[in-house]
Amino acid sequence: MSKAILCLVIGFHSIFLLSGNSQQPPPLSDATWFFELNGTSVGPISPTVLAQLITTRTVSANTMVWNTIPNFGNWRSAGTIPELAGHFGGSPTPPPVVSPPIMPPTFMPPPLQPPVSPPVSAGGYIAKIGFDDHSSSSGEKHTSASEILKQDRANYHRFGKRDSEDQSDPYLTTTESRSSATFSMSSSVSAAILDAYPTVRVVPVNGVFHVSIISN
Repeated sequence: MSKAILCLVIGFHSIFLLSGNSQQPPPLSDATWFFELNGTSVGPISPTVLAQLITTRTVSANTMVWNTIPNFGNWRSAGTIPELAGHFGGSPTPPPVVSPPIMPPTFMPPPLQPPVSPPVSAGGYIAKIGFDDHSSSSGEKHTSASEILKQDRANYHRFGKRDSEDQSDPYLTTTESRSSATFSMSSSVSAAILDAYPTVRVVPVNGVFHVSIISN
């Protein structure tokens, strides 16, 4: 089972109540959940973590989710599951009456596995990759996406060069922490960072910083 990106941007956004009233939805049952992010199955995660992801809008009513409950079936939109509907502020959305889609391999429910510890994640940050991030402080052009991401943090923490969408982070505040940081991303994300100026989300999971594109 993939232990990829758990997009927990917790501590850097205000916590929003997604329901239309002040009453909290009932807690989720004690089950193991998975959700789809950029074509990748993410999990297993606990009900508590899933509720946090819904609250921070990382998981929406349209996000594909899967559960280890027997007879859960194939992946389904979160908003169509009665247990989750209250967290989106309404009744479950009836699924459209269509023939079952042929899901890509990465969307197929993962096989049941012995319990494992969820990936360790302590939040994350959002960064706008700007013009200054593409070159070192001495003017040398960077040749890898990881170097650009490290330069973004150096510009933020050391040189005070900050774009409007940049967020602070507690992980890459020193030269030593930036030098030893390991970034993980797809080839398309790497190309976007090298060739353009996207806004990215960076999330630490088990000591590795996972990068995804928010907007180009």
